[in-house]
Amino acid sequence: MLDWSIKLFRIRGIQLEMHFTFLLLLAYFGYEGWTYAGPVGLIWGCLLLLAVFACVVLHELGHSLVAMRFGVKVHRILLLPIGGMAQFDRIPREPLKELAITAAGPAVNFLLFGLLVAVLGPFSIDHIVALPLGLRQLGFSLAAINLVMGVFNLIPVFPMDGGRIFRALLAMKFNYLTATKWASIVGKVLATAGASYALLAHGNFLTAALFAFIYLGGDLEYRYVQRQEHLSGVIVGDLMNRDILVFPAMTPYAEVLHSAVNRPGADLIAMRGEETVAAVRGSERPLRIQPWTEQRTLAQCGKKTDTPLQADWPLSFFHGRILGSHHRFFPVYGFGRLVGLIDADELERRLAARHRIKTGRINRGNRH
Repeated sequence: MLDWSIKLFRIRGIQLEMHFTFLLLLAYFGYEGWTYAGPVGLIWGCLLLLAVFACVVLHELGHSLVAMRFGVKVHRILLLPIGGMAQFDRIPREPLKELAITAAGPAVNFLLFGLLVAVLGPFSIDHIVALPLGLRQLGFSLAAINLVMGVFNLIPVFPMDGGRIFRALLAMKFNYLTATKWASIVGKVLATAGASYALLAHGNFLTAALFAFIYLGGDLEYRYVQRQEHLSGVIVGDLMNRDILVFPAMTPYAEVLHSAVNRPGADLIAMRGEETVAAVRGSERPLRIQPWTEQRTLAQCGKKTDTPLQADWPLSFFHGRILGSHHRFFPVYGFGRLVGLIDADELERRLAARHRIKTGRINRGNRH
């Protein structure tokens, strides 16, 4: 998204950006307006889309300004063909704060609807036209769009606003992960129903695709929250392998294997001076010494290690970096000495196992 967005301007320190695909949508509205009413239709078609997205920006600003009041940093608001997205550095886990931030968006839409009706007069469905060709028609169209936008966003389909409000209400009684889980489940059911209805009753593939996108978004956010819960309070040292054997990098591999024969689970680490250069997972060592092991060094047989980590560092800060690295092994230091090794391929398994043990202890404690 970052590479394909166009920076527009800042509002209250928030960068407003437009994804390049928005231009395609603008061209489409202009074309539809042209086919409907010629050059005049082209102008009003583009004006309608720009006015709608001005309302989208105000909707996202409603979220953002309330979030900033709670100390949340808002990086940007990105305009996409399917709507807007405010990017926060974090979402407060306090239910009342999330409730206030989330409700602010639809509240803006209902406020705009009320203001437009107050200015234009009584509102009815007869005022809605396919393409407004005047300011009054445009105003009524925007009133209807804001009403629909506000109501649609309150549908409890997570991670839409209604789903987040539902999550916040659940979080008043349950823990954050459980609340997110049930908000996600309800959201998936409603998204599936919405997509099915759009396809079967109306053959509307775009609406079905929108619900599919929402379904995936809710699932991804639940998995993210689940991972953050698993990482909570975990330090690097909790998931490292402490059973290690250290050798000079140029030690023949056969000699290393002979020395480590009584430590089958130990990871082998090659050092060049004070620098860790390579490692071999204990479970991946050859079972017996072979001719090729006498011709190669430990450094040659091992896989390169990445930047060292400290055992007392919070894992949540480095989890993404570890999984995204081209290197598999990360040496871990504590009090100035090598104390273990993190294996990226084993990280998720160890993290899940630790969480199961922790959860089991809590459940046993609750029964007592």
